[in-house]
Amino acid sequence: MVGSATIPFTVAHYAPFVADFDAAKADVVLFSMAENQAEALITTARSQGSHVTFVTNQEEVGPSALATLGSKATGLLVCSGTPPLTSGTQVPGVQTYLSQVNAYHAATNDAAANPATMRNNAMVAWVGMQAIFAMGKNIPDLTASSLRQALNNVKDLKLPIVPPWTPSAKGIAGFTAISDPWSNQMIDQDGQLQLMGPKPVNETPLLK
Repeated sequence: MVGSATIPFTVAHYAPFVADFDAAKADVVLFSMAENQAEALITTARSQGSHVTFVTNQEEVGPSALATLGSKATGLLVCSGTPPLTSGTQVPGVQTYLSQVNAYHAATNDAAANPATMRNNAMVAWVGMQAIFAMGKNIPDLTASSLRQALNNVKDLKLPIVPPWTPSAKGIAGFTAISDPWSNQMIDQDGQLQLMGPKPVNETPLLK
């Protein structure tokens, strides 16, 4: 790592920050910031001729921001606990998720259920509901307490989209709350995220 910087929420001009990482000859810039800031940073960098590779997680830059950035976001590297919507033919369960969301959107016209603008954390919630259903249907007296106990006991629960999950698993020291260490690596191509590999990556070794 050649350096780090804190960008205030109130900053109006991003050119000085771009100049700093270009002067440091940075190849990669990893950022965590509000979506509007991410848009401004990437736009400024490209307008100044910077070819640095940006890296972030999908919660920082959603589909609306990627659509706005267009080709300026090309090459952006993104990680997420769930794969992109474009992986319907690559990851079992993604197409089912899309079909259900599209059906709900068509039936209700709920703007929040439009796949074109939904973030990946919606897919996380959907997978979570699959876990609750998979466990709950086998619990005779279903309560919050009995469901929690069942989740604490189950090992390698098979779910759509994500690898087998053991809810009670503990991460390494400092990250003990992480029971699911798998991450999907993606790259932006003209406003669309594409999987970089067919399988998610276990990030535990990277956290040590």
